[in-house]
Amino acid sequence: MDMRAYLDLLQDAGEIMVIEDELDPVYEASAVLGTREVQMGPAVLFRNLKGYPGWEVLGNLFGSRRRVALYLGVHEDEAEAAFVRRQQELKPPVRVKDGPCKEVRVREPIDLLRELPILTFSEGDVAPYITAGIMVSHDPHTEERGVSVHRLRVAGPNRLGTMLMNPPLNLFMQKAEKAGTPLEVAICIGPEPAVLLATLTRWTPGIDKYEIAGGIAGSSLEVVRCETVNIEVPAASEVVIEGRILPNVREPDGPFGEHSGCYVVSNEGRIVEVTAITRRQHPIYQVIKPWTTELDLLMALGQGNSTLRRLKEVVPEVEAIHVVPLSSMLAAVIKLSSTSRARVRKAILTCLAIDPRIKQVVAVDDDIDITNPYEVAWAMVTRFQADRDVVILRDTEGTPLDPSRKAGNLTSKIGFDATSADMEGNFKKISPPATAVIRAQEVVGQYLRRYSS
Repeated sequence: MDMRAYLDLLQDAGEIMVIEDELDPVYEASAVLGTREVQMGPAVLFRNLKGYPGWEVLGNLFGSRRRVALYLGVHEDEAEAAFVRRQQELKPPVRVKDGPCKEVRVREPIDLLRELPILTFSEGDVAPYITAGIMVSHDPHTEERGVSVHRLRVAGPNRLGTMLMNPPLNLFMQKAEKAGTPLEVAICIGPEPAVLLATLTRWTPGIDKYEIAGGIAGSSLEVVRCETVNIEVPAASEVVIEGRILPNVREPDGPFGEHSGCYVVSNEGRIVEVTAITRRQHPIYQVIKPWTTELDLLMALGQGNSTLRRLKEVVPEVEAIHVVPLSSMLAAVIKLSSTSRARVRKAILTCLAIDPRIKQVVAVDDDIDITNPYEVAWAMVTRFQADRDVVILRDTEGTPLDPSRKAGNLTSKIGFDATSADMEGNFKKISPPATAVIRAQEVVGQYLRRYSS
């Protein structure tokens, strides 16, 4: 299912809002995506972006679990399990001679801001940034493919700045730079949604994320060779930017408003020299606004499930993990089945230890809906005692995205035991029977969809 077929599905489900008003790509479209109503609501399709007639700009695509579930064709409660299962059902890509991504081809002279509606998101951003660009490259020695999301700064008419912090692309670049050669790359915007979902999985040497995308989609991904670089890209991509990362060239990158909610600056920015742009007719330009529930949901779908698997290996009583929205993976809630206080403490310590990003975790019983902040707050005030139920770790490994981290990338972490383990008293949560709750959710969901349409 390509992007356009998925948008048709969202339209039928009442999960997309079309905005016809003219908006400026500098700040205004970003401000719309940042409103609470959008973050808690539908995907957004802008049809009248100032200066870009004929373009549509798409945001908040995966801002809810329901939309992930719709893409996977499962019930919302089954979305994460289906995502994890399909990652293992690898399907190799299929090469085709041509594809929709080549309906329009642009070579020199290239002017990125003339050709693409690249947004400026925050007041302190140094330039417009591409935020949903999926970068594809190859190991210069083995030809192993790497596919991952990287933000890209407009650094000139035909230049993009980027940070290569994670494997495998940073490793590919190190090899190319050692040989004194540029690294060929292609940046895909708006491919089949399965490709974006595949980038959320942890990199494993020898596993092609195009194969993972095929498993997630349920059918092999069609790929086509680029015009100026020896790279294959998803044939149904809305936009493809081709280029080469220059060796031994560094430029300052930022300030840019990152998903931590703070501005980030780096002196280690790489430079992509753009050699071609190809796109579809009447293209759709996808964005992922930083510091939003969409970004947190995507990160939780990938890294959160990876953390859960590792956590369950140590403490099998852990049933689920939920990343707190807008916490940038720095805060999480874990749910445990009936167990002892010692096991809860072990789960908290393990969670804080295995994932350097998580610096705050709340543990709750299995009667708590960990996606509902009101129920988590209720557990904290009815089952937690501050003199007994706090775990603190000092000077442990942190994440560069934490602006409060100490020198050496160190941070302190805290855990809260909000379970009723080993406690005397009646802590049963009041609630109608489960059958009534399920029926209520069905009825309310129907009426809400009617209301939104």
